[in-house]
Formats: sequence, structure tokens, C-alpha cells
Amino acid sequence: MLPQIVTLIPTYLIFARVHLIYTYWPWVLWGLAGSAFLIFLFRQVFTNMPMDLEDAAIIDGCGYFRIFATIFLPLAKAVTVTGFILSFTAAWGDFIAPSLFLSQDQTTLAVG
Repeated sequence: MLPQIVTLIPTYLIFARVHLIYTYWPWVLWGLAGSAFLIFLFRQVFTNMPMDLEDAAIIDGCGYFRIFATIFLPLAKAVTVTGFILSFTAAWGDFIAPSLFLSQDQTTLAVG
């Protein structure tokens, strides 16, 4: 669980080798990678859900994707909204990554 500022230079070097600097792709891909805190948060929520719900759905004939989509995902709605808000505020207030990955005319509102 390292802060993103620690991994900024290796991330820049990786994106520079694949020629993605000064495009929006590094910023998008870095945002889609997920933070360690959110991964841990979702893991804790899903491991604390009772297995009886899954067992009952399997007995009723549901597949694993339908169990996730109709039972577990609605129960994790609060955590999903929390994760979205935390990710959005982190991306909105980020100054370093957009100023490093994007050109001067493509910068975000926080950099501008």
C-alpha cells in the first residue's frame, strides 16, 4: 500500500517507453488500476457477506455472475458509491500526474 506519489517516476518511465506521454491514456489507465485502499475495502465488504445468501441462490439455480449482479452488488451499493467518491475526488484534485503526463494545452482544471 504505497502512495501514488512514490510510484510516479516508475509509472512515468513505463508510459514513456510505450510512447503514451502527452496523451490522456496514462491518466486514464492509472485511474483504472485501482488503489490498494479501495481493493481492501471491497474485499472486506464481500468477505463479510453471509455465505448463506450464495448457497440459497445456488440452490435456486442462479449462476455465479447472476449471484454477484443481483445479490452481492446491490448489497455493496454504499461501498461502491464511497469508492466512486474517493476516486473522483482523488482524480479531481490531482495536480502532479496530469501536469506530468499531459501537455500544457491538455491539462485538467486542477492544473490550469
